[in-house]
Order: sequence, then structure tokens, then C-alpha cells
Amino acid sequence: MHFCGKRLAALLLAAGILIPALAFLSGCRAGEEPFIISAQGRETEATETATTETATATEALAEPLKIEVDGTKKRVALDEIRLDSESVRVLRRGEILKIDAITPSLDTYSMTSVLYDLEKEEILCTASLPEAQWASGLTDGGFWFADALSKCLYLFDRDGNTLAEKTFPAWSWSPAAAVSAEGDAFAVYSASEMTVRVAGLDGGGEKTLKTDFPIREFTGFENGVLSAVGIENENFTIRAEDGKNEVISNDPLCSRPAPGFSLGMTEHHYIYSSRGKTMFFSFGSIDEWVTGVGENAVASTVLTEAGTGVRVYDLSDQKVYFVLLEETDVQNILLDGRELVVLSGSAQEKEYRLRLVPIPRAALTDLDLRDRDAPAEEAKPSIAIAPSVPSGSAKIVSVPVIPQYPEFPTGCESVSAVMVMRWAGADIGVAEFVEKYLPKSSAFYVQDGVKYGPSPYEHFIGTPTSSGSYGCMAPVIVKALRAYYGDSALITETTGMTLADLCSAYIDRGTPVLVWATINMIPMIRTNSWTVPDGTRFTWPGNEHCLVLVGYDEDRYYFNDPYAGALVSYSRSVSEERFTTLGSQSVVLQKP
Repeated sequence: MHFCGKRLAALLLAAGILIPALAFLSGCRAGEEPFIISAQGRETEATETATTETATATEALAEPLKIEVDGTKKRVALDEIRLDSESVRVLRRGEILKIDAITPSLDTYSMTSVLYDLEKEEILCTASLPEAQWASGLTDGGFWFADALSKCLYLFDRDGNTLAEKTFPAWSWSPAAAVSAEGDAFAVYSASEMTVRVAGLDGGGEKTLKTDFPIREFTGFENGVLSAVGIENENFTIRAEDGKNEVISNDPLCSRPAPGFSLGMTEHHYIYSSRGKTMFFSFGSIDEWVTGVGENAVASTVLTEAGTGVRVYDLSDQKVYFVLLEETDVQNILLDGRELVVLSGSAQEKEYRLRLVPIPRAALTDLDLRDRDAPAEEAKPSIAIAPSVPSGSAKIVSVPVIPQYPEFPTGCESVSAVMVMRWAGADIGVAEFVEKYLPKSSAFYVQDGVKYGPSPYEHFIGTPTSSGSYGCMAPVIVKALRAYYGDSALITETTGMTLADLCSAYIDRGTPVLVWATINMIPMIRTNSWTVPDGTRFTWPGNEHCLVLVGYDEDRYYFNDPYAGALVSYSRSVSEERFTTLGSQSVVLQKP
């Protein structure tokens, strides 16, 4: 059971991320042509590289490469820029974006980089880079590139003027490199030596620093402190002055490094890990996909019928904000301050767009930061449902009532199943049923911009102890019951029968029936969607609920409702309508 989009969810990482098969298309106004940028780098002879480290000082180096920079400025809206390339990387510093159109090879790539001013809506300059093993980034006053093959650094201002072009032939280095935000120092990692070499761009202050972890990439270099990510997602800093290493997070559950913290996910919460402090906060739904991280903020997305829901978790003011985008093909988000840079489009059709989206000032809810990864603590349902007193003419099967709250906020199917199992004489609790017999899956992933996930006809989506989970359909409960009893003859999926037919066939004979309808018989709404293993798109029916049909009279049907934790009743007409909307799903368990 997942209530009504209650958990409706809403990388262009701050360090950049590659998106395969990418071409940005603008949302141009009629009669306008998009501004097209293509990655047309030239091949070089120095394309044979080691995967972890380049040539040493005693080996021949590639010749320094020529970077062509065009400082011509052009006023153009962000959504009028088209990038025609195989992949893209976007970085942001203040109001400046660095947009890279990339043509990748095995371990080298060529690219075209555009420096864009968001405030002025202006392209400041364009750089064309030949094929090499590039690292690149932004400084306070410009941008830089470093080629690990030729061991050459190139530094430019925002107008594309060359500030420095230096070669470091005596240094051993891996592709991981960084230039300070001030543009006055350079750092390179040597994988073979497990060291970081740092030098001022004025030629002085060279130092060799030890690192506690093998480095995958640098994510920043500000105020004399290098931020780095290890090959096993260790998040740490190195102080250039004395080489002191400080661990931000080394939690194996936190695989997403971010500025100042690392992010992970359990079946109940996101994990926030920073400098020995671990906190947890609830996600909206189990299929949320983290698409952006910023300084003390996280953005996640889910696909809905109305578009893409974006949740922004602000860890500073402990608020959650929600943005509904009309696009249903959002790929990644660059999160910065009070706005989002949104990348959307189709990898197959190669039609992509960038646009700037403000974050609402009004928060959706408070962020429930807590110091432990406990199951949902919702002590009572969010909808009050009054118990019913059967009429004198009602035919009722006596079945023990079990409430799903607080332990199983999305576990209505399992709780209902255990009700009928206890009626049938089984000595079992809901926790044992969920742990040992219920098929469960949280296997969501994104590939080429398409979200994939498990089928609710094969697994419970998530776990019943999490308020951010979904639920399951009748075949899953049939599978769980058969796993417990072994004798499949005791269990019958009666999907397709009407409630009236179920009453005649089973209630009149003293047998209760598991049925699927909605919470409090309110309307079903179509919420989050994903592609299931058979390739079809599935949309979750919001307000989905499982109850135990135990009786009827002339006007009403009676149910043991795990959500209410009581016997409840609803009119025959409304009950039939909601039951039909959920596919007329039902399951019967006979006493052994």
C-alpha cells in the first residue's frame, strides 16, 4: 500500500558527470535557429595511454597540444543552446557554467567547451580541444584544462585569454588534477606513488603530499584545501600546507560523495555522513533517483503522470522543497542555491535541453533528520477511518484484526495475509511473513535516461516497514502464501470475480477473501512510473490498499482494514468501483 502520492518524489554533479549519447536541442521560438556546438576535436599521435598513470619523466612525452579559443561573445538563452555530441559535462561556479560537448574514446576524448554567463545570458568564449586525457574545471576568474599525456596545464580567463601554459615533465601523474579556485596553484595525483604534487603557477612552492587513499578524482581546490574522492568512494580532503588528510566520510553505505558530506540509502532513509557524524532522513518513495547534489543539499526525481517530480532536500534549513517539471525525460540536475539547472531529453533520439528552474520559496515539509536508521515511526494512519458496527442482517466471518501501524506503514498486503493465515490456524506474525516469505525488491536503476524497476506482480516494491515503499499485487501474495504452506491447493487467486460473487462463493461458506481496493475507498490516482522487466511502462496506482473481505449486508461490504486497525464498512457501489479500478484482484486461503 502506498498512499496517494504521499511520498511523491521529486548528475549533473557539482563535479560534473558524463551523459552518453547526448545532443542538446533548444526550445527555440518559431523562426529562430538553435545555437549549435559540436565536439570536433582533432586526433593526436599520443593516444596510447596507461589506464591509471601516464608516462614517467624518463619516457617520451606527447607534445603540448594547441587549444583553440574563440573569445567571440554571443547573447543566447540557455535553452537555445544545442550540443551535438556523444556526451556532455556541465560545471557551475557562481553564475558561470562550463558546458563540455565531448567525443569520448577508450581513455581519451576530444571536446568543445563553452563558458556561459547565466546572469547575462551570454556565451563568453568557446574552446576546441584535440583528443587527449583531459581534466578540466572552473576558477573564480576563468577555466583550465590539464592533459595527462603531455603533462601540460592551460589556464584561461573568462574571455578566453591565456593566463598560463605550463608543462610539468618531471611529475608522474594520473588523470586526476586540480587547479585552485584562485587560479594560482596546481595539483596532480600520482597513482604509483600514492602522492599529490602541488606547485604554484608562478613556479614556486612545490610540495609532495602523501594521501591516505588512492584517488579517483579531485572535486575542488579552495583556500589551500584539496577535496578528493577515492576509488572506493572515500570522501576526504588534503591540506596543501602540510599534507594533512581529513576524512569527510568513509562509510561503505555512502557511495555518493558530495561537497562536505557523502550520501547513501537504506530501505528506510537516506544516509548523511560527514566527519564522523551520521544522520538519516526519509525519502519520498523507494524509486527516487538522486540526480543532483550541492553544498548541504540533495535533489532526487521520480517520473509521474503529470511530469517529473523533483524533491530538494535542504540539509541546512532542514526543509524539503518540491518542484513539478512538465518534462518526463529529465536526465540530471545541477543543484546550486535556489535554482536548478535541468538537463532533459532522450538518449535514443539525441534531443536534449537545458533550462534554469527556480526552487519554490515555500517548503513542502520539514526534513526529519534523525540519528538512527529506524523503520517509519508513523504511529497512526494519516486518514482517520471509523470502525463499523455490523447491522443485524450482516453476514460476518470472524477474522482477527491486525493493525499495520506503526511497524508496517506500507504493509497492508502482508498484514491482511497474516489475518487470514491466523484465521486458518497458522501461528505466524507479520514480521516473520515479511522476512521469510514475501518476495521483495528495491532494484531501481537508470540506464540511458530510462528508469527501470521491479514489477509489483513479481515483488513487493521496497519493504513494508518503510513509509517510502509501494506495495504489491495479488500474485506476489499468492507466491508468499504458497512458500509458507507448500500445498498450493489451499491458495486460489480469484482475480476477476466481483465482490458479490466472492460473497456468494466464499463469505457465505465462512471463508474470508483478500481483496485490493483503495484506502478509505477514495479514488485511485496514477502516480510514479517506471519500466518493468518485460519492457512495459508501469504506473503505480496511488492509494492502492489491500483489505480482508469478511462480510456483507444489503447495502454494505465489511472489511478487516489493516490501515484502520478495525472492522470497517463501505457502500456496495463504491466498494465495487474501487475494487474494479484495482483490477478486481482477490486471493482466497482455505483452512488446511
